[in-house]
Amino acid sequence: MISRFRYIALFATLLPSTIYACSVSRLETPEELVSGADMIVRAVAIDYQSPPANPNV
Repeated sequence: MISRFRYIALFATLLPSTIYACSVSRLETPEELVSGADMIVRAVAIDYQSPPANPNV
């Protein structure tokens, strides 16, 4: 069984060398955003530096 660290290391090596946050010049539909995306990441915070005031937002 491959450890979690090895999965993360493998994933990191497959990423492009430069990653930019999403930016758009006009408002697009969700379908257009998804079809033009290089990568879509679903992330869940497991710990906070400082917790948000409203964690439901």
